[in-house]
Order: sequence, then structure tokens, then C-alpha cells
Amino acid sequence: NHIKYQSRTKELEGRLIDQYIKRIDPTKIYFTKSDVDKVKKTMAGAFDKVKNRKCEFLTDVQKLYLSKVEARADFAKKFLDKDYKLDTKAEFIFDPDHKEFPKTDKESEGFLKNYIHFQVANYVATDLKLDEAKKSVIKDYERAVKRVNDNTQEDLLVQYLDSFARSLDPHSSFLSRDFFEEFNINM
Repeated sequence: NHIKYQSRTKELEGRLIDQYIKRIDPTKIYFTKSDVDKVKKTMAGAFDKVKNRKCEFLTDVQKLYLSKVEARADFAKKFLDKDYKLDTKAEFIFDPDHKEFPKTDKESEGFLKNYIHFQVANYVATDLKLDEAKKSVIKDYERAVKRVNDNTQEDLLVQYLDSFARSLDPHSSFLSRDFFEEFNINM
């Protein structure tokens, strides 16, 4: 009853692409506005591409995303060097619904600095020493790189299908193998 789309329209495609971007960068710390524009251009015509089994666009988006995750991890490592000092007064807007994608990598790094201060402060609040907290944050970013790097083509298709489901109804998800089997989808 809540699905208002009965056909694959440009509006639905736009919602799908927005959901895909939201799914892979929900906190808006990896992509810049120009990256989002690039993803939208790459994913344009997604319905026809998938219908024709031309899913390379998902790999192209994944490559861009991986490069951004790696860049943010490198930034975090450099920022948390031996001269790092925790800024307990750092402020930022964490709620992604109340902020835009940054316009530039420099703007993104400004946000990321405050976010890293927040992450370090959370570890310090659990009685970790500053050096241990810094190592933990760096390890978190390294795990993010590994997680993204380990995505298979099947994972990309699942992300696409989940984004499609959420574009129809934000409370839906098709993240089960049963879905693939029910609709006879080979991955």
C-alpha cells in the first residue's frame, strides 16, 4: 500500500540513485558534492543498464567510493600523528540529514578533523589513553577500507537492489538470498 511507483520512471531512478549514495556514504564523510554528481552521472540509465545486464556502473561507483575511503583513512592517519592534540571544544553537525555533502575535499577534511576529535574523545571516555584511542580510530578507518575493498560483485548488486527497494519504500529491504531465489536472479 505504500509503494506509489508502478513503473520505472526518471523520478524513481533519481530516488534509487539517491538511496544508493545514502547507503554507501550515510554520514557524508567520503563523497564531496562533485563526487555525488559523478555518481549520479555514472548511474544514469541504471534501470536500462541492469535490464541489459550492464552492471559495470556499480563497479565504477565502487572504485570511486574506495578511493575516497582510502583517502579519508590516509588523512586520519596523518592527522593523528605524534603531534595530535585532542580538541575537546570541537563541534560539528553529525546528523547527515542536516548537512550537505562538502563542496571540496578540503571542506570534507575540515569536518573530518572535528569528527576524528569526537571519535578519539569517545575512546578516551572509555578510559583508553590518548595513544591507544588514536590507534583505535586509525584501525576503524583501516577496517572501513578493508570492508569496502572486500565487496564482491554480488555485494554491489545487493546494495543496488536494497537501494531500489528503499526508493520504493524507505522501510523496505531486499537483503535476503530468498529474494534472489524467488525472482530467479543469478549473481
